[in-house]
Amino acid sequence: SRSRACDTAYHTRALQPLVHRWRQGDAASGQLLVEWLSTWRSVSLSSSREKPAGIIPSSIRFPSGEAGGSGDNWWDPGCHITNKTFAWPRAVAMIAQALVVAAEQTNETAFIDPLVTMVDFWRAHRSEADRNAAKGSDAWLAARIPGLVSEALSYWRAQTADEQFDDLLNQSEPLFGRALRTQNDQLVIDALSATVEALSVDFAAHTREVLFTDRFLKFHRNYANNYRQEAVPKVELDLLHSMLTGALTNPIILGAGPVRWNLPVEDLAAWVRPQSNGGLKADLYAFAGVATRHVEVRLIDRDLDQASWTLHCGSDVISSGQGQPIFELPRSRLCQLSWATP
Repeated sequence: SRSRACDTAYHTRALQPLVHRWRQGDAASGQLLVEWLSTWRSVSLSSSREKPAGIIPSSIRFPSGEAGGSGDNWWDPGCHITNKTFAWPRAVAMIAQALVVAAEQTNETAFIDPLVTMVDFWRAHRSEADRNAAKGSDAWLAARIPGLVSEALSYWRAQTADEQFDDLLNQSEPLFGRALRTQNDQLVIDALSATVEALSVDFAAHTREVLFTDRFLKFHRNYANNYRQEAVPKVELDLLHSMLTGALTNPIILGAGPVRWNLPVEDLAAWVRPQSNGGLKADLYAFAGVATRHVEVRLIDRDLDQASWTLHCGSDVISSGQGQPIFELPRSRLCQLSWATP
């Protein structure tokens, strides 16, 4: 119906396969996404329907191209049977990440203009930020901006060394990216300690009982903690994924990281860290067993296919080569696998 005719930030989920194909070199996917994201850039920078200029909307009305939908306010589009699904700021973070992908793939920094303007808006209104302020107000918008753009900007910072957003990242940034940016491994260790504490209390609920639904990601926060005197610490799923794969953020839009390990991984610990010079290193530890741990590494990052790699255990060079690493890892020794800059 006409009342539901709008494009939405949530549609980034439907276009996710195109984003990943583009990142793997598919030009046709890129052409479609450039056109689509150019529209989102333009509307974000505009002030249509009283939206502050520079704020990424959660929807765009069709065919007018105005921010919002058939509702009275730009932040409450009213173009879906459940208004909450498309209401601002739902999925704006995914549009922000897609814009970063576009800037990276096209070498056109104009695609991050909406992120620049969002951060500028936050800087101008951060002192009044209030999540409980009136919807659509400057204070309400400013309170939410850091959480909407921090993943995209953390990725951008790691890829480009662009420091212009560091003030926002210091307030809101995915833990793995912040540890890399600040060279503070203790942030990761502290988060792992909290995760171990959480799993020691309710391992089954985190790993088996509710895995048939996405509710398991929110099971403790939304349900189980209501019946406890003290809330269970957060299990840092994104951090665990980043440590295994080297992904700077969650994999939905910005990619699932440069490496994979042969299964099963119950007896192998890995901490993968991208390097500022374009290389990669991974701390590895094979838990005690009767033999060496056979390791096969699948490289998702095509640039690493031609890179030389070396496995050190202390001062001993255990193995080296080029391309997809395959080696026998000694058990109960901390080792490091490193790739030279391609």
